[in-house]
Amino acid sequence: MTTINRYLLFSLAGALLLLVAAVAGVSYLMAGRQAGEQELLRRQAMLDERAATATEPFLQAQRRLELARDDALARLEGTRKADSPIRFGHDTAPRDDGSVRSREDRFDPKWEPGIFVPAEVVLDDDLKHRIVAFRDTANLFGQAWRKDFPNLWFAGPEGWLVAYWPAHAWTEKLAAAAKPAAEPWFIRAAPEKNPNKFAVWGGARTDPDGKATSVTLSLPLYVGEAFIGVIAQDVPLQRLLAATEGEEAGVRRMVFASDGTVIAMTGRTAEIAEAGGGLEAAQLPGVASAIAAIQAHGEAAGRVRDAAGKQQVLYGGLGKLPWTLVTLVSDARLGAGALGIALAAAGAALLAALLVLGVMVRQLRAALVMPLRQLAGAVASITQGHADVVLPTAARGEIAELAEALLPMRDSVAAKLDAAKEEKSALAARLEEAEQLATETQRRLEEEKVVAEDRANRVKDLEQRIEALQEAQAAPAETDDLLAALDDIEGSAVAPPPTPEDSAPA
Repeated sequence: MTTINRYLLFSLAGALLLLVAAVAGVSYLMAGRQAGEQELLRRQAMLDERAATATEPFLQAQRRLELARDDALARLEGTRKADSPIRFGHDTAPRDDGSVRSREDRFDPKWEPGIFVPAEVVLDDDLKHRIVAFRDTANLFGQAWRKDFPNLWFAGPEGWLVAYWPAHAWTEKLAAAAKPAAEPWFIRAAPEKNPNKFAVWGGARTDPDGKATSVTLSLPLYVGEAFIGVIAQDVPLQRLLAATEGEEAGVRRMVFASDGTVIAMTGRTAEIAEAGGGLEAAQLPGVASAIAAIQAHGEAAGRVRDAAGKQQVLYGGLGKLPWTLVTLVSDARLGAGALGIALAAAGAALLAALLVLGVMVRQLRAALVMPLRQLAGAVASITQGHADVVLPTAARGEIAELAEALLPMRDSVAAKLDAAKEEKSALAARLEEAEQLATETQRRLEEEKVVAEDRANRVKDLEQRIEALQEAQAAPAETDDLLAALDDIEGSAVAPPPTPEDSAPA
């Protein structure tokens, strides 16, 4: 019984375990793609949301710079040109190196813009008027935007510079022969590179104090069709850094510029700042292949597989900004999601299997184990001579048939036991009668023994008396009496007791 029970249970448990393993395997295979696709869709939505959030501050910066440009051009047209040379002379002074800069005794970079004019530039009234008007705009908007966009400046093709840099006296640091018009932020906005007069975003760089990474936004200045200079400002990259924050295993986020330079990346903020505002893609594992995959894909936004980097690349543009926000998801990360789903499915299947196993064990005990145990006990009792047993005829299938087949044997044993009991009862009755007869015979023998002993005593006494009389030679009459008494005693002797054979019934 125990062997059959264990065999059936182990077989059932093995089958259920195989079923659980099959469910886990199928779940892993089926959930792999589904889970990966769902995670990629979710992360694409997150990327789009981050891109929209990160883009807004830069669009706001562009709108503000356009407002400052319009104000500068309005001041250029609306202020008295005759006053500008006087104001210019009052606020500037030639330096020993030949350049013209803000007066050292009056200039405070924290509260006013600085002026720089290289030594070789010829200052006429038009140029002085332009510098004074642009300085007023830089002073107004620079202080108003100081918290969000600290650096604002104007530069002309002649080489002059008006800059509000409260944390760094830029105009004081320039060499006498410096040429601001040769800087990349100026060249990109000039007509040769920007004939459509668009706002131009420059490369990322770290501020001179090394505390913040920013990018330069430049707008060309035109009076009619004449190019007169560039207005520019530094826009902090905090929002781009925020878009790449949040470290997760197997997930990286980054922002790269159109030239492939990485200007923001998860866990690389300090390294990018130390490098001057950007890192080459080749310096970062898996980044160069991801950028190459994006460029080969040819879409403004979407998803592409980077086989070389063994990762999925999700990317999207930041509006009209020259940067791309990217999320890199490793294949291992997607596989981990599929494994989690497979384990969850296997756990659910295992729980269901345990419940099924419990129900099956209960049914097995009720339908097979208990009837077989009852049948085995009944057979053992019958073989030991006990016929008053109950056979499991109410069981199902072959067990009930076997129990019914044992019914004649049980009834036969019961009949034989009844006959043996009757014979035993008869023998017991005969034995009891024999015991009663033996007891009665013993009692009669004891009574006869007492009578015989009494007779013997009386005879002995008479013999003693006779001997005494004979010795004394008593009188004849007395002798006759004694003899008569002796005869009387002998005549009253009782017949011997009957034997057991005489008293036995016929």
